[in-house]
Amino acid sequence: MRAPKPTYTQLVNQLEGLNQKICELEQHKIMAIFNYIGLDDATYNEKECFRWDRILISVPDQDKFLELQQLEHLCSRIEFILNKHSDAYFICDYEDWRHATKGMGQQELDHILKSNFGFFSKN
Repeated sequence: MRAPKPTYTQLVNQLEGLNQKICELEQHKIMAIFNYIGLDDATYNEKECFRWDRILISVPDQDKFLELQQLEHLCSRIEFILNKHSDAYFICDYEDWRHATKGMGQQELDHILKSNFGFFSKN
C-alpha cells in the first residue's frame, strides 16, 4: 500500500525542518573552524555571530590563511582575510566589513587592517 500524498503544509513543514538541520550543521562547521584556529566560546559572542549571514575571519598568518581559504567552499558562511599586521584572529560580520570598506583602495584597506580591524571584531 502506498503512503498517502502529503499536503502542501506538510511538505513546507518537512522542508523547514530539513532547512533547520542544515543551519545547525553549518553552525557546527563554523564552530569546528573556530576550534581549529583556537577560538573558543569565551573569545567570541556565539549568539551574535551566528545571527550573521556570513562571518569574516581575519587571519594573521599567510600560510594559515592559504590553508583556511580552501575551507570556504565547504562552509558557505565563512570568509577569510589575511591581516599580516595582526597577531591574533578576529571575527566580524562580513556585511559590516564590506559596507565599511566599499570603494576603498588597497592602501586604505591596509591602513584599516593595521590600525582598526579590532573595531570590526566581535571577539
